[in-house]
Amino acid sequence: MPWVNFDFSDEQKILRTSLRRALENACPLSEVRRIFEDETETFSNSALLAFRASGAGFAPLTVDYGGLGLGFLELCVAAEELGRALAPTPVGSSLYLAAPALQDSKSEALKQEILPKLATVEVSGTLALAESPSWRIGDPIATQLHNGRVYGRKTLVPHGSHADFAIVLVNEENTTDPQTGLAYVDLKSCFVEKRNLSSVDPTLPVAELVLDGCGAEKLEYDCSADVALSRLLDKSAVLYAFEQVGGAGRALELGRDYAMDRRAFGRTIGSYQAIKHKLADVYAMIEIARAHAYYGAWALTTAAQDLPRAAAAARLAATNAFIAASSVSLHVHGGFGFTWESDCHLFYRRARHLASCIGSTLDWENRLLTALYHEEEVN
Repeated sequence: MPWVNFDFSDEQKILRTSLRRALENACPLSEVRRIFEDETETFSNSALLAFRASGAGFAPLTVDYGGLGLGFLELCVAAEELGRALAPTPVGSSLYLAAPALQDSKSEALKQEILPKLATVEVSGTLALAESPSWRIGDPIATQLHNGRVYGRKTLVPHGSHADFAIVLVNEENTTDPQTGLAYVDLKSCFVEKRNLSSVDPTLPVAELVLDGCGAEKLEYDCSADVALSRLLDKSAVLYAFEQVGGAGRALELGRDYAMDRRAFGRTIGSYQAIKHKLADVYAMIEIARAHAYYGAWALTTAAQDLPRAAAAARLAATNAFIAASSVSLHVHGGFGFTWESDCHLFYRRARHLASCIGSTLDWENRLLTALYHEEEVN
């Protein structure tokens, strides 16, 4: 295999720098805490505007759909910075989930109408898969698409309470056999019962949607709906991996800075080996996760056949790294880290939330094993 450079280009690094600076000004941790504690607001408008001004929202869209003609790599860069800032925005549900579902479809009219608005954050979208809190990918689907209308209940829908549209996993009734499919539902054009659900991280809210006869348009793909959904999850896994790596890196920095400042028994606690080893172990986990995320991004942008394996590995490594980093940072802060006034719990909550937003760790372990098995069969 020839040598491959997985690093970002100079232009992409400039995007990273500008977006980081913008988010530091528009969305410090005090802004995240404000959204967390405010029961009336579910996202930070200032963080969303900073993301829009950076141009990152246009990255995954071609010029035909109002984009800049760039690629998913620019969105990967942005995702890492959003994770680092713990930005409370609907970018994940809109650009990691809803946008790829539309982009891959054959619904040209919808793409021309919706994708440019997604890029400029004029509208927000989401993906509605789960039908119960215990629902897992591959479980039966009760939501029905019949005569252009959707009937069913979806739960744990990311930013479902204020999304303008949803891509809904449905069963399409016909005369022979029910077929799984994805359908576009305009949540603003029909009555949808919405109920906010309790979440470990209120800055990324989830909701339950009751769809009782809402008008819908089935999305057509050049493959089966199951394959299309699998591709969508692989793409979102890579993007979420970058967001998790960004959050993990920031959590580690908080723990490191506190360890270098806090003194005990006449010396900084960071000088003790017990603290050094914890931080070093987390650093190694983050770098491993970063390598997997880079490889996943390469596989995504080159349409490599090993994308399913790369995406699952990136998802698992980044999930474990973020949970470990947020936990160790909390422990390094000692008793203060467990208080409400500390920012440690914000990172821990985000780590736990992202760990389950597109399927559990067990789901992705199964996907990784399945990908490895298929590669072994081919070889």
